[in-house]
Amino acid sequence: MFNQKELIAVLRFVSHAMARLDVRYFLNGIYFNIQNSICEIVATDGHRLAMVSMQLVGEVDDCSFIIHNTSILKMIQVFKTRDQLQTLTINVDMDDLERGTLTFNSTNKEAFRVLLIDGKFVDYKKVLKKTSGKPKAWNEVTVHPAYWNDTFKVLKWVSGRFSSVSVTSYGVKQPIKVIVSKDQFKFPSIATDPIVIIMPMSK
Repeated sequence: MFNQKELIAVLRFVSHAMARLDVRYFLNGIYFNIQNSICEIVATDGHRLAMVSMQLVGEVDDCSFIIHNTSILKMIQVFKTRDQLQTLTINVDMDDLERGTLTFNSTNKEAFRVLLIDGKFVDYKKVLKKTSGKPKAWNEVTVHPAYWNDTFKVLKWVSGRFSSVSVTSYGVKQPIKVIVSKDQFKFPSIATDPIVIIMPMSK
């Protein structure tokens, strides 16, 4: 079960890294990986990756799925104007999954059906491993300015003026990792510090 306000905030944070019209169709959405009541919400377009882990309330079966970007954008648009005290429950129905859909049920008995992408998401944990070792001294690292600007725009939105972030280098040809403290989200369900990983530009 998700708190509506928190889920929509997380989707807004993660969706800036979501592909829109990539030929790798499985990137054109946001990946939900639910294991042991922890939901990792991940988006990547191959150039940057954003991830937030949320602690779910109540019992939730382990599952994973990719929600299409059109449904993600619609969810953000619809639910950000609704009662912020609602909770959203995922209804995992095998018949729906076979049809490529999933339903979120709200506490006021509304149902919101989303479109799923039938495909295997990229192994994002490999990218996380590249930025989990010991940081290296800053060298010259070239990243796309648009990705850098997008990252800080979304961080500024998360916490208003956002107080601070951690930017870590892992070498000249390695990704950089931007970490924002989960405390800046002010949401109890955020399980770990949200991250954005930006891939280096090839010269």
